[in-house]
Amino acid sequence: MKSILSVILFACLICSQPAGAQLGSGVMTNEEGWIVESDFAFTSPMSALIRPDDGLIFLGARTGNLFRSDAQGNSEQLVSTTQVAGVGYDPATGAIFLSEDFPGNIKRVDIDPDTGAASAQNWVTGFHSGDDDSAGIAAVPSDYTGTLLLPGDMVSTDRGFNGPNMIYTWSSDTPENEILVLDDNGSLVDPFDIAVKGQTIAIADFNEGIKLLNDDGSVSPLVTAGVSFMAAQGVVFDTRSDDLLVLDTALDGVYRVDMTTGQATAMFSQLGSSGTNWGGVNIHDDGSLQRIVVSVTEGDRVLVFSGPDFLFIDGFESP
Repeated sequence: MKSILSVILFACLICSQPAGAQLGSGVMTNEEGWIVESDFAFTSPMSALIRPDDGLIFLGARTGNLFRSDAQGNSEQLVSTTQVAGVGYDPATGAIFLSEDFPGNIKRVDIDPDTGAASAQNWVTGFHSGDDDSAGIAAVPSDYTGTLLLPGDMVSTDRGFNGPNMIYTWSSDTPENEILVLDDNGSLVDPFDIAVKGQTIAIADFNEGIKLLNDDGSVSPLVTAGVSFMAAQGVVFDTRSDDLLVLDTALDGVYRVDMTTGQATAMFSQLGSSGTNWGGVNIHDDGSLQRIVVSVTEGDRVLVFSGPDFLFIDGFESP
């Protein structure tokens, strides 16, 4: 399936927006070089991401079901399900995984490469007895160097509503066989999203800010400078640096965090984000263009920001 996102790139992409540009949609681009490539209406979008295999946007709806959309917002329902809490992509198989919040299950969705048809199956259903509330999902990348996870596996959070806050890992190849990585020991309160790079496991713990799951199994806060996160709901690592990107709904923006210094700076603001917005920032990089997808759940809106490779040197440090 041809990448729709690739063929609708704005002709003005080479003319980057200056830092602090106020766009017609009300969104502020605070970091130089980015434009809003796509901005479309969608009811209660959750954890929208671009699937590299076809360039299409896959997203859940908080009200239910998994959808596939092009960059203009033309969407179709793929899977009927209850309230979606998170969506993840497996680069090894091209499968989409989605978490069902109240049932606490993970579903796997495979896409036929020829027809685009979707087939879904329950993948992980037995995290623990009692109430499960699976939420954020991330693939464990090949560059992971820690001992808690295995490269190629998936990792997910249980947000702990009326139940324990936990971190699990599970295989993208074999159903069930989930492994408990972090039990509920009081170190997490509302783990809504998770991201992995190198040896670093970062967790968006809502009002608690960003937490780091250390290789010894302990949890520590990520101390930031310049910004104090108040409602962190989405995390993803930059593909061109070791920076962590954070969606905070109280601050109504996406922020870049230098993981060495802790310095946090605004990338995009005035998104209209509030309320439930779990996993609301994801990233796609085809080698020449980097795209950041932001779900604005309460605002019924999906934004795709893009920045061409030639604008940046050394991981966005030198425009």
